Amino acid sequence: MLKLFLDRIEEETGLEGVIAVPLQLGAAPQHQLSPELHLKPVLVELGAAVPAPALYLIDREPGSAAEVAWLERWAPQLRSFADVRGVRA
Repeated sequence: MLKLFLDRIEEETGLEGVIAVPLQLGAAPQHQLSPELHLKPVLVELGAAVPAPALYLIDREPGSAAEVAWLERWAPQLRSFADVRGVRA
C-alpha cells in the first residue's frame, strides 16, 4: 500500500512544504529502527521536512508509554516548526 501511495507522488518535490512524521506500526519491538532507517529517508527524498525522529509503535499497545513520551518530547518542537513555516498544526 505504501508503495502505491509513493508511486503517485512526484519525485523530489511531491511533498515539498509538507511537515511529516515517519510513523510505523509493527508487531514486535525488534523492528523499531525501521521507520528511522527506511521511511524517513524516503519522505526527505520526496521533499518533506522531517524535524523529529521517527515513531515506531506496537500495534497492540495504543497509547503506550513510548507514544506518550514521544509526544511530550517532540510535539512542542513540531508546533514551533509549523508556526515558523506558517502551517496550522
